[in-house]
Amino acid sequence: MANARVIRSNFFNDPLIAGRYNVNQRYLLIGLACAADDYGRFWWKSKNLKSIIYPLDSRQPKWIEKNLELFYKDEILCKYQVKNITYGHFPLWFDKSFCLKQRLDHPKPVQLPDCKVHQMNEKNTRTLRETSPPSKVNITELNRNKESVNDKTHTLSISDSLIEEMKMKYPDKDIAQAKTSFLNYPYYQGKRWTDVEAVERFKKWCAKESVSHKMITEQFRLDSGGVNYVGYCDKCGVSDFYEGNELMGDSRCCNAKLLPTKAHGK
Repeated sequence: MANARVIRSNFFNDPLIAGRYNVNQRYLLIGLACAADDYGRFWWKSKNLKSIIYPLDSRQPKWIEKNLELFYKDEILCKYQVKNITYGHFPLWFDKSFCLKQRLDHPKPVQLPDCKVHQMNEKNTRTLRETSPPSKVNITELNRNKESVNDKTHTLSISDSLIEEMKMKYPDKDIAQAKTSFLNYPYYQGKRWTDVEAVERFKKWCAKESVSHKMITEQFRLDSGGVNYVGYCDKCGVSDFYEGNELMGDSRCCNAKLLPTKAHGK
């Protein structure tokens, strides 16, 4: 039986993949999965990846590099270095919850060096493996500091006070929905984190959450007829009537941001 490389159906509806990446970025992810070896590893070289994934397209290596770093930041990729050469790999390559899960029946001879953090080269690759998200280690320093035995760890949870803090910081985003997506994200199921780790991860999740049309319209009042919304130009303070789908755009007068109330001093 040949090795199976599968784009699972949840790839197109995954909260992180579908909710945060555009079509071009999703295509790049699929291309990386195809360019990777049997253990999910590849040479972290944008020009080389361009020749493999976009042989006839004008896609720029700088764009590829920018998105590689984004995938690394979002913990889809791990970045590591061996003998001054940089490599990348999918740390969840064999994880059942991963939307690009791979099944390895007949591995080819090892060609790329392994990541010392995740150790992808395991003999029994068809056995369910416990994998951790890619660590933000210095790629030239692979020694990781162990957590103190006194650190308080727990399964993922989000406090009400943190929710309120995020609502105040991001009034245009549906934080309640962000919490649901975050807690149901397959990669995070069963993880045990310190309180600080849980808070920081959720803050990053909220920062990347898309603006919610519903949350924006709820900030504006309707006109006396209950048809259109009253919006104020952030630049000149002039008000006008706008349809709901126009509130995420700019004001008609100055092409500035629309506000639910007149800005102070305007």
